[in-house]
Amino acid sequence: MTKVKKTPVLILLLAFLTGPVYGANPILFRISVENSISHVQTQYVQRFAQALESEMPGVFDVRFYHSAQLYGDREVVAAMARGNLEMAVPGTWQLDRYVPEISVFLLPQFFGGDGSANDRYLESSQGQLLIRTLENHLAVHIPGLWMDLGPAHVFTSSQKIESYEDFRRLRIRVAGGEANRLRIETFGGTGVIVAWTDLPEWLENHSIDGVLTSFETIRSASLWENGLRYVYTDYQYFPQYVPLVAEGVFRRLTAEQQNQFRQIWNRIAGEERIAAAQAQWEAREEVESYGIVITVPNPQQQAQAKEHLMGHQEDMVSTLGIDHGYLPTTDVE
Repeated sequence: MTKVKKTPVLILLLAFLTGPVYGANPILFRISVENSISHVQTQYVQRFAQALESEMPGVFDVRFYHSAQLYGDREVVAAMARGNLEMAVPGTWQLDRYVPEISVFLLPQFFGGDGSANDRYLESSQGQLLIRTLENHLAVHIPGLWMDLGPAHVFTSSQKIESYEDFRRLRIRVAGGEANRLRIETFGGTGVIVAWTDLPEWLENHSIDGVLTSFETIRSASLWENGLRYVYTDYQYFPQYVPLVAEGVFRRLTAEQQNQFRQIWNRIAGEERIAAAQAQWEAREEVESYGIVITVPNPQQQAQAKEHLMGHQEDMVSTLGIDHGYLPTTDVE
């Protein structure tokens, strides 16, 4: 006669008191970001990772990777599809290869604006459609708020930009996003996609003349050490980072755990937005102290630039393959 192995009473009692035991089989949860550890986005994604461990104990085996130690942001969607990564927070400009409509934030309609324009769009019916499209096409869950970086400007090394005519023949590095390249070329320059890890070498070798990025990104990598000397603060676009969680992993959570996950993310992302705005102002002061000369275009220059770009928007929409159903139906400024 086969003996039935009995479960010790103590284990049954502990299970009753504590609920489901996740510690025995926690979910491997690798989080990847591309920015360095000193970058404000990295710091707050790391805080999120720590909050998951402390507020949802035993549910996740959290492993946080910064500085592209695991993957660059261009690689994270494929890594999640292979099951090699559970979460990433890439910039919007890294996702247009999969969903061209996310390039809407890089169109001339958003030129010269701030993050409030992005938020208004995301709250609209078109924005909600975009979020659903991203989730469906990438097999991910977007748990809530997008993290801010801050306004992106053009930083240069030897050529000081004082008007949009000065863009001509300049080779400007863009992190990604075909629309970023098209916008630079509309002003007469050349947009060049260069991996973040290769950027210092490209600057030092004078393979590029400048970089489209934010003050905080310049500060976090001390890029004045690689030759940057000037910045033209024209608010080319407002970069944000999109939280992506592998759909299969998110579905393993109970409804209660999913809600807790979203609450933790939205709290940390909200804090990051405040910190990012402060970091940009502090970074602006710091890079200026290291000798980077700041040029602010006057309102007339900005208005003329916007008018010039808007004359090319329809061509850009066609080139990028953006469905018109995703375009803002009201002014985003």
